[in-house]
Amino acid sequence: QSARKIRCRPNSAISLAPSENGNATRSNAIPSGTLMCPNRKSSTAARGTLKFINLSANPTIRIFTVSGKPFLWKHGGADPVRGHAAEPFLQKLEYTSAEREYFMHKVATGQYARVHLQNGDSVGRSTSGSGKVMNNTIVQFSPVVNTGANYKNDARMNVYTYSQNVVYNGNCVERTVTLYEPLVCQNWSRPSDTVRLLHPVADRREDEIFE
Repeated sequence: QSARKIRCRPNSAISLAPSENGNATRSNAIPSGTLMCPNRKSSTAARGTLKFINLSANPTIRIFTVSGKPFLWKHGGADPVRGHAAEPFLQKLEYTSAEREYFMHKVATGQYARVHLQNGDSVGRSTSGSGKVMNNTIVQFSPVVNTGANYKNDARMNVYTYSQNVVYNGNCVERTVTLYEPLVCQNWSRPSDTVRLLHPVADRREDEIFE
């Protein structure tokens, strides 16, 4: 049975799709530059543009992906992060400082979507209380839906997302970064970033590019 990756949006149904197998990696840097791309939802010409982020001042941003050999997570709750400060573990997951700040605020204010893990799900790159990092972690125990502070083999997981408009391979896209918090151990985890095409490079005009 192939591993599966969790996809969800707050207050929406959950769909599962096949995941990549393995080590978390990063692609080449997203091209820098600020673009104004047409916004097809707007009927007013003066307002019919969307501003995309200028990444020249932050070349650390990448599209984070997961690939390589899976780690089989057979013991839910073993080597938990629970009880440790989250910030160092988010650094191990290669979030930028701005992304870490955003997620820490979301965690502190309880702004998450709740999903339930199943045997065979992938949570991407995951952390552990001892400081080890596992790539493409695949659930290999039998999660159960608990309540309250009962975390034994817990299926509950909080999902936090952060989206931004960027330029990737010349296209105007929405990049979504995700943070997983499995309640069974609070071992913070990161799946691959997702990219949604908003406006293709072929439709851009030269006068829509600004330095």
